[in-house]
Amino acid sequence: MDKHVLLFAEKNTLLVNVMGDGLKKAGYIVDNIRITEAENFSIDKEAEMWLVYLPGEETEYRESYEMIKRELEMDNDKLLFLVGNPSEIKAETAFFEKEKVTESFARPFRVEDIVETIDKYVLNPGGTKHVLVVDDDPTALHTIKGMLSDNYNVYTANTAFNALRILDSTQIDLILLDYEMPIIKGPQLLMLLRNDPVTKDTPVMFLTSKNDKETISEALSVKPEKYLLKSLPKSEIIKALDLFFEGK
Repeated sequence: MDKHVLLFAEKNTLLVNVMGDGLKKAGYIVDNIRITEAENFSIDKEAEMWLVYLPGEETEYRESYEMIKRELEMDNDKLLFLVGNPSEIKAETAFFEKEKVTESFARPFRVEDIVETIDKYVLNPGGTKHVLVVDDDPTALHTIKGMLSDNYNVYTANTAFNALRILDSTQIDLILLDYEMPIIKGPQLLMLLRNDPVTKDTPVMFLTSKNDKETISEALSVKPEKYLLKSLPKSEIIKALDLFFEGK
């Protein structure tokens, strides 16, 4: 995949320029397009990565967004990245349709994270899988994310509510779910997901430290893809995920 990005923004603000400069330093060709003029632009259709810095109310830029959406529908190889505040991202993810949004970055964000994420798609044109880790233990979240980040795009949630919020705006390929969490335990969250038309087919694996028979029996009764223990070596956990995705 060519390192060519179309950067759509309302105007060249300091943050937009910083994003563009960060991508250029990483070796990308960056074409800036004003979102207010996008519908009139003769844009380079060969650029496969489109980064949209959301300017605010979607209705103000209807024609531009419609143009971008049409292009995405005509070419499934194009990758769409959204940058904005959480409410903007949620609204535009619904407009573009969640499966069309490759990644989103909520403010505040690090430009390095955007560059690193886009790099993964350049190195892996087939697309890096998105894994959501749900665990109330911040140390576990940090450890698991570090363990998986070389192979996958990893999202983290420390509550069931935060997990549902991420799932509402992001296409997740696999959820790694802790068993013991406050308010809503892992099995309860899995049942909620299975009863929701949007998430009913999202694969879920338990990744937990609990290994007693009663816990394992309850967890398996809600039919997860797999039950993994946190005590497993890093290589075994990664292998389990790799084998799962290879079989998809």
